[in-house]
Amino acid sequence: MEGKGAMRAEATGASDSDRRGPFQSGVLQVLTVAAIWGVNFPIAKSVLDQMSPLAFSATRYITGAVLLLILLRLRGVRLHLQRRDILPLIGLGLVGITAFQGFWATGLHMTSASSAAIVMSAAPIFGAIFGHLTGQKAGPRAWAGILVAFAGVALVVNNSLTGLHLETGDLAGDLVMLGAAAAWALYSALSRHLLARLGALAVTAWTMLFGALALCLLALPGLADQPWAALGAADWAAWGFSVVFASALAFVWWYEGIARLGVARAMVFTYLTPVIAVAVAVLLLGEELTLARLLGAAVVITGVRLARRG
Repeated sequence: MEGKGAMRAEATGASDSDRRGPFQSGVLQVLTVAAIWGVNFPIAKSVLDQMSPLAFSATRYITGAVLLLILLRLRGVRLHLQRRDILPLIGLGLVGITAFQGFWATGLHMTSASSAAIVMSAAPIFGAIFGHLTGQKAGPRAWAGILVAFAGVALVVNNSLTGLHLETGDLAGDLVMLGAAAAWALYSALSRHLLARLGALAVTAWTMLFGALALCLLALPGLADQPWAALGAADWAAWGFSVVFASALAFVWWYEGIARLGVARAMVFTYLTPVIAVAVAVLLLGEELTLARLLGAAVVITGVRLARRG
Protein backbone atom coordinates (compact mmCIF):
# COMPACT_ATOMS: atom_id res chain seq x y z
CA MET A 1 0.00 0.00 0.00
CA GLU A 2 2.77 2.36 0.91
CA GLY A 3 4.44 1.65 -2.41
CA LYS A 4 1.22 2.40 -4.26
CA GLY A 5 0.68 5.54 -2.19
CA ALA A 6 4.19 6.71 -2.91
CA MET A 7 3.69 6.01 -6.59
CA ARG A 8 0.45 8.02 -6.56
CA ALA A 9 2.12 10.87 -4.66
CA GLU A 10 5.01 10.90 -7.10
CA ALA A 11 2.60 10.90 -10.02
CA THR A 12 0.57 13.71 -8.44
CA GLY A 13 3.71 15.65 -7.61
CA ALA A 14 4.96 15.34 -11.17
CA SER A 15 1.59 16.49 -12.46
CA ASP A 16 1.52 19.49 -10.11
CA SER A 17 5.06 20.36 -11.13
CA ASP A 18 4.10 20.14 -14.78
CA ARG A 19 1.19 22.47 -14.14
CA ARG A 20 3.25 24.89 -12.06
CA GLY A 21 5.97 25.17 -14.71
CA PRO A 22 3.89 26.92 -17.41
CA PHE A 23 2.05 28.96 -14.76
CA GLN A 24 5.30 30.21 -13.23
CA SER A 25 6.69 30.96 -16.69
CA GLY A 26 3.52 32.89 -17.49
CA VAL A 27 3.81 34.90 -14.27
CA LEU A 28 7.43 35.73 -15.07
CA GLN A 29 6.50 36.79 -18.60
CA VAL A 30 3.64 39.14 -17.73
CA LEU A 31 5.54 40.52 -14.75
CA THR A 32 8.50 41.28 -17.03
CA VAL A 33 6.20 42.92 -19.59
CA ALA A 34 4.53 45.10 -16.94
CA ALA A 35 7.97 46.23 -15.79
CA ILE A 36 9.20 46.89 -19.35
CA TRP A 37 6.13 48.94 -20.24
CA GLY A 38 6.44 50.87 -16.98
CA VAL A 39 10.12 51.67 -17.54
CA ASN A 40 9.41 52.57 -21.17
CA PHE A 41 7.34 55.64 -20.27
CA PRO A 42 10.25 57.67 -18.79
CA ILE A 43 12.76 56.17 -21.24
CA ALA A 44 10.64 57.13 -24.25
CA LYS A 45 10.00 60.53 -22.68
CA SER A 46 13.76 61.18 -22.64
CA VAL A 47 14.06 60.32 -26.36
CA LEU A 48 11.08 62.52 -27.26
CA ASP A 49 13.11 65.50 -26.08
CA GLN A 50 15.34 64.82 -29.11
CA MET A 51 12.94 63.29 -31.67
CA SER A 52 9.53 64.32 -32.94
CA PRO A 53 6.74 62.02 -31.68
CA LEU A 54 5.79 60.74 -35.13
CA ALA A 55 9.42 60.15 -36.17
CA PHE A 56 9.99 58.24 -32.93
CA SER A 57 6.88 56.09 -33.37
CA ALA A 58 7.40 55.45 -37.09
CA THR A 59 11.02 54.32 -36.79
CA ARG A 60 10.29 52.36 -33.62
CA TYR A 61 7.38 50.38 -35.01
CA ILE A 62 8.67 49.74 -38.51
CA THR A 63 11.77 48.23 -36.91
CA GLY A 64 9.65 46.29 -34.40
CA ALA A 65 7.49 44.92 -37.23
CA VAL A 66 10.56 43.67 -39.12
CA LEU A 67 11.81 41.94 -35.97
CA LEU A 68 8.46 40.22 -35.41
CA LEU A 69 8.20 39.10 -39.04
CA ILE A 70 11.70 37.62 -38.77
CA LEU A 71 10.61 35.85 -35.58
CA LEU A 72 7.56 34.47 -37.37
CA ARG A 73 9.77 33.11 -40.14
CA LEU A 74 12.17 31.55 -37.62
CA ARG A 75 9.20 29.78 -36.05
CA GLY A 76 8.36 28.26 -39.41
CA VAL A 77 5.36 30.45 -40.23
CA ARG A 78 4.92 31.45 -43.87
CA LEU A 79 4.78 35.20 -44.42
CA HIS A 80 1.60 34.93 -46.46
CA LEU A 81 -1.81 36.46 -45.92
CA GLN A 82 -5.14 35.34 -47.26
CA ARG A 83 -6.98 38.00 -49.21
CA ARG A 84 -9.85 38.12 -46.70
CA ASP A 85 -7.41 39.02 -43.89
CA ILE A 86 -5.58 41.91 -45.56
CA LEU A 87 -8.15 44.70 -45.11
CA PRO A 88 -9.03 43.73 -41.49
CA LEU A 89 -5.33 43.68 -40.59
CA ILE A 90 -4.77 47.05 -42.27
CA GLY A 91 -7.72 48.47 -40.33
CA LEU A 92 -6.38 47.06 -37.07
CA GLY A 93 -2.97 48.50 -37.86
CA LEU A 94 -4.43 51.96 -38.40
CA VAL A 95 -6.24 51.79 -35.05
CA GLY A 96 -3.78 49.86 -32.88
CA ILE A 97 -0.51 51.23 -34.20
CA THR A 98 -1.05 54.40 -36.25
CA ALA A 99 -3.69 56.03 -34.04
CA PHE A 100 -2.56 54.50 -30.75
CA GLN A 101 1.13 55.23 -31.15
CA GLY A 102 0.53 58.63 -32.73
CA PHE A 103 -1.54 59.63 -29.70
CA TRP A 104 0.78 57.85 -27.24
CA ALA A 105 4.02 59.48 -28.35
CA THR A 106 2.41 62.90 -28.85
CA GLY A 107 0.70 62.77 -25.45
CA LEU A 108 3.88 61.61 -23.72
CA HIS A 109 5.80 64.44 -25.39
CA MET A 110 3.29 66.99 -24.07
CA THR A 111 2.82 65.73 -20.50
CA SER A 112 4.86 64.06 -17.77
CA ALA A 113 5.75 60.37 -17.94
CA SER A 114 4.05 59.83 -14.57
CA SER A 115 0.77 61.39 -15.65
CA ALA A 116 0.86 59.64 -19.04
CA ALA A 117 1.28 56.20 -17.46
CA ILE A 118 -1.55 56.72 -15.01
CA VAL A 119 -3.95 58.04 -17.67
CA MET A 120 -3.02 55.15 -19.97
CA SER A 121 -3.98 52.67 -17.25
CA ALA A 122 -7.61 53.63 -17.91
CA ALA A 123 -7.53 51.66 -21.19
CA PRO A 124 -9.52 48.70 -19.74
CA ILE A 125 -12.33 51.14 -18.93
CA PHE A 126 -12.66 52.02 -22.61
CA GLY A 127 -12.57 48.28 -23.27
CA ALA A 128 -15.63 47.86 -21.03
CA ILE A 129 -17.42 50.69 -22.85
CA PHE A 130 -16.65 49.26 -26.30
CA GLY A 131 -17.72 45.83 -25.07
CA HIS A 132 -21.03 47.29 -23.93
CA LEU A 133 -21.55 48.91 -27.34
CA THR A 134 -20.91 45.59 -29.10
CA GLY A 135 -23.37 43.59 -27.04
CA GLN A 136 -21.32 42.63 -23.97
CA LYS A 137 -23.59 44.36 -21.51
CA ALA A 138 -21.92 45.81 -18.44
CA GLY A 139 -23.61 45.56 -15.05
CA PRO A 140 -24.08 48.28 -12.42
CA ARG A 141 -20.77 47.42 -10.74
CA ALA A 142 -18.91 47.80 -14.04
CA TRP A 143 -20.46 51.24 -14.67
CA ALA A 144 -19.60 52.27 -11.12
CA GLY A 145 -16.02 51.21 -11.80
CA ILE A 146 -15.98 53.23 -15.02
CA LEU A 147 -17.10 56.37 -13.17
CA VAL A 148 -14.58 55.79 -10.37
CA ALA A 149 -11.72 55.28 -12.84
CA PHE A 150 -12.53 58.44 -14.76
CA ALA A 151 -12.71 60.34 -11.48
CA GLY A 152 -9.17 59.12 -10.83
CA VAL A 153 -8.06 60.27 -14.27
CA ALA A 154 -9.58 63.70 -13.61
CA LEU A 155 -7.65 63.87 -10.33
CA VAL A 156 -4.40 63.02 -12.10
CA VAL A 157 -5.03 65.60 -14.83
CA ASN A 158 -6.01 68.27 -12.31
CA ASN A 159 -3.00 67.36 -10.11
CA SER A 160 -4.43 69.12 -7.07
CA LEU A 161 -6.56 68.27 -4.04
CA THR A 162 -7.50 71.84 -3.19
CA GLY A 163 -9.24 73.14 -6.32
CA LEU A 164 -9.36 73.24 -10.09
CA HIS A 165 -5.94 73.80 -11.62
CA LEU A 166 -6.41 72.48 -15.14
CA GLU A 167 -4.84 75.54 -16.66
CA THR A 168 -1.55 74.89 -14.86
CA GLY A 169 -1.27 71.21 -15.78
CA ASP A 170 -0.44 69.33 -18.93
CA LEU A 171 -4.11 69.09 -19.86
CA ALA A 172 -3.66 68.76 -23.63
CA GLY A 173 -1.09 65.99 -23.29
CA ASP A 174 -3.23 64.09 -20.79
CA LEU A 175 -6.26 64.32 -23.08
CA VAL A 176 -4.20 63.07 -26.04
CA MET A 177 -3.00 60.17 -23.86
CA LEU A 178 -6.63 59.43 -23.03
CA GLY A 179 -7.16 59.14 -26.79
CA ALA A 180 -4.30 56.63 -26.89
CA ALA A 181 -6.01 54.59 -24.17
CA ALA A 182 -9.24 54.57 -26.17
CA ALA A 183 -7.41 53.54 -29.38
CA TRP A 184 -5.66 50.66 -27.60
CA ALA A 185 -8.94 49.44 -26.11
CA LEU A 186 -10.65 49.62 -29.52
CA TYR A 187 -7.79 47.68 -31.11
CA SER A 188 -8.08 45.00 -28.41
CA ALA A 189 -11.84 44.74 -28.91
CA LEU A 190 -11.64 44.52 -32.71
CA SER A 191 -8.75 42.05 -32.82
CA ARG A 192 -10.35 39.17 -30.91
CA HIS A 193 -11.59 37.17 -33.90
CA LEU A 194 -8.36 37.53 -35.88
CA LEU A 195 -6.30 36.65 -32.80
CA ALA A 196 -8.29 33.44 -32.37
CA ARG A 197 -7.84 32.46 -36.01
CA LEU A 198 -4.34 33.67 -36.94
CA GLY A 199 -2.58 33.72 -33.58
CA ALA A 200 -1.36 36.66 -31.54
CA LEU A 201 2.16 36.84 -32.97
CA ALA A 202 1.00 36.92 -36.59
CA VAL A 203 -1.72 39.50 -35.93
CA THR A 204 0.70 41.68 -33.97
CA ALA A 205 3.42 41.47 -36.62
CA TRP A 206 1.15 42.33 -39.56
CA THR A 207 -0.82 45.07 -37.81
CA MET A 208 2.47 46.55 -36.62
CA LEU A 209 3.79 46.56 -40.19
CA PHE A 210 0.68 48.13 -41.76
CA GLY A 211 0.28 50.65 -38.95
CA ALA A 212 3.96 51.58 -39.05
CA LEU A 213 3.85 52.17 -42.81
CA ALA A 214 1.01 54.65 -42.28
CA LEU A 215 2.99 56.27 -39.47
CA CYS A 216 5.97 56.62 -41.81
CA LEU A 217 3.80 58.52 -44.31
CA LEU A 218 2.55 60.85 -41.57
CA ALA A 219 6.06 61.28 -40.19
CA LEU A 220 7.76 62.15 -43.49
CA PRO A 221 8.17 65.88 -42.68
CA GLY A 222 9.51 65.04 -39.21
CA LEU A 223 11.81 62.34 -40.56
CA ALA A 224 13.24 64.74 -43.12
CA ASP A 225 13.81 67.52 -40.57
CA GLN A 226 15.06 65.28 -37.76
CA PRO A 227 18.66 66.19 -36.76
CA TRP A 228 19.87 62.58 -36.61
CA ALA A 229 23.46 63.59 -35.93
CA ALA A 230 22.39 65.30 -32.72
CA LEU A 231 21.22 62.00 -31.20
CA GLY A 232 23.75 60.66 -28.72
CA ALA A 233 24.54 57.12 -27.63
CA ALA A 234 22.08 57.36 -24.73
CA ASP A 235 19.29 58.45 -27.10
CA TRP A 236 19.92 55.52 -29.43
CA ALA A 237 20.11 53.12 -26.48
CA ALA A 238 16.74 54.37 -25.21
CA TRP A 239 15.26 54.11 -28.72
CA GLY A 240 16.64 50.57 -29.02
CA PHE A 241 15.09 49.59 -25.70
CA SER A 242 11.70 50.85 -26.90
CA VAL A 243 12.04 48.91 -30.16
CA VAL A 244 13.43 45.56 -29.00
CA PHE A 245 11.89 45.23 -25.56
CA ALA A 246 8.81 47.49 -25.33
CA SER A 247 7.58 46.92 -28.91
CA ALA A 248 8.71 43.48 -30.12
CA LEU A 249 9.56 41.14 -27.25
CA ALA A 250 7.00 42.58 -24.84
CA PHE A 251 4.15 41.79 -27.26
CA VAL A 252 5.37 38.22 -27.70
CA TRP A 253 5.82 37.62 -23.96
CA TRP A 254 2.49 39.28 -23.16
CA TYR A 255 0.44 37.04 -25.42
CA GLU A 256 2.38 33.93 -24.38
CA GLY A 257 1.75 34.88 -20.75
CA ILE A 258 -1.96 35.32 -21.43
CA ALA A 259 -2.04 31.84 -23.01
CA ARG A 260 -0.56 30.37 -19.82
CA LEU A 261 -2.40 32.42 -17.19
CA GLY A 262 -5.60 33.55 -18.84
CA VAL A 263 -6.60 37.17 -19.50
CA ALA A 264 -8.04 37.87 -16.03
CA ARG A 265 -4.92 36.77 -14.15
CA ALA A 266 -2.55 38.44 -16.60
CA MET A 267 -4.38 41.78 -16.45
CA VAL A 268 -3.74 42.01 -12.70
CA PHE A 269 -0.06 42.53 -13.42
CA THR A 270 -0.76 45.58 -15.59
CA TYR A 271 -1.55 47.48 -12.39
CA LEU A 272 2.21 47.46 -11.78
CA THR A 273 2.93 49.41 -14.97
CA PRO A 274 1.89 52.91 -13.76
CA VAL A 275 3.52 52.25 -10.36
CA ILE A 276 6.83 51.39 -12.00
CA ALA A 277 6.51 54.24 -14.50
CA VAL A 278 5.97 56.81 -11.75
CA ALA A 279 8.85 55.49 -9.65
CA VAL A 280 11.31 55.46 -12.57
CA ALA A 281 10.15 58.89 -13.79
CA VAL A 282 10.82 60.36 -10.34
CA LEU A 283 14.27 58.74 -10.15
CA LEU A 284 15.34 59.14 -13.79
CA LEU A 285 13.68 62.38 -14.86
CA GLY A 286 13.25 64.09 -11.50
CA GLU A 287 9.49 64.41 -11.97
CA GLU A 288 7.49 65.69 -9.02
CA LEU A 289 5.56 63.01 -7.13
CA THR A 290 2.40 64.71 -5.89
CA LEU A 291 -0.22 63.40 -3.48
CA ALA A 292 -2.94 64.15 -6.05
CA ARG A 293 -1.33 61.89 -8.64
CA LEU A 294 -0.72 59.12 -6.11
CA LEU A 295 -4.35 59.21 -5.01
CA GLY A 296 -5.50 59.50 -8.61
CA ALA A 297 -3.50 56.40 -9.57
CA ALA A 298 -5.04 54.46 -6.68
CA VAL A 299 -8.55 55.58 -7.70
CA VAL A 300 -7.97 54.61 -11.36
CA ILE A 301 -6.72 51.14 -10.41
CA THR A 302 -9.64 50.68 -7.98
CA GLY A 303 -12.12 51.68 -10.69
CA VAL A 304 -10.54 49.35 -13.25
CA ARG A 305 -10.64 46.40 -10.85
CA LEU A 306 -14.26 47.16 -9.96
CA ALA A 307 -15.24 47.38 -13.64
CA ARG A 308 -13.52 44.11 -14.52
CA ARG A 309 -15.40 42.30 -11.76
CA GLY A 310 -18.71 43.75 -12.92
